[in-house]
Amino acid sequence: MDIGFSLLKTTNKAGKLSKALLMRLSAISVRLVDVEGLKRGLSRIVLPSFNAPSAAAVRTAFGEIDWRRAARGDFSGFRKLISEMLPMDIAAAKDALRGAVRKEAVDEVRLLASSAAGIASDGGIKAAYRALEYADDAKDLSRARSLSARMGEKTSAVLRVLGKGAIKLGKLVYLVASILIAILGWFVGALWFVFSWIRTSRRLFWRKGEIA
Repeated sequence: MDIGFSLLKTTNKAGKLSKALLMRLSAISVRLVDVEGLKRGLSRIVLPSFNAPSAAAVRTAFGEIDWRRAARGDFSGFRKLISEMLPMDIAAAKDALRGAVRKEAVDEVRLLASSAAGIASDGGIKAAYRALEYADDAKDLSRARSLSARMGEKTSAVLRVLGKGAIKLGKLVYLVASILIAILGWFVGALWFVFSWIRTSRRLFWRKGEIA
């Protein structure tokens, strides 16, 4: 899913994210946090009381810290000491804040990220970028993922030719894509036949000229 988030971020930076999808992401960000739910959750959280650690505990904790990582701004080594000094019921805090985040908004973001990652996996990075350029919302991107699962490496080409229609057509797009591929195959085959015929004819003329 991290790949999906990275694709969304990169496409947005490049200015290729569809306008409708960009607006949808903005709407999700606004809806993501339930302010009233957050207020209720915070009111239910009991602030931890300070417990002064013993000198031995401080020495042990400081002895276990990787100071080179701390110098680079990574203070994760202090987590154990802080949790002992300010003990908090994490499970209770999570339960209190559960209503602060709207589940449907989180699910939509997850669908966007997982769909983008799935398209990249099945159809390639170019296909994922093209899908993000044409998709209007998470449902569109999910349809594009279904398309990539069926078309594989041809997904990018199908999206380039059909554009948004490749997503909107649904299952019909498989028939359209198959017809286009068949036509392209016939065209290439016809060109090859003409080329082979011309080359063979020229050889025959050259041989007749040499004999004459």
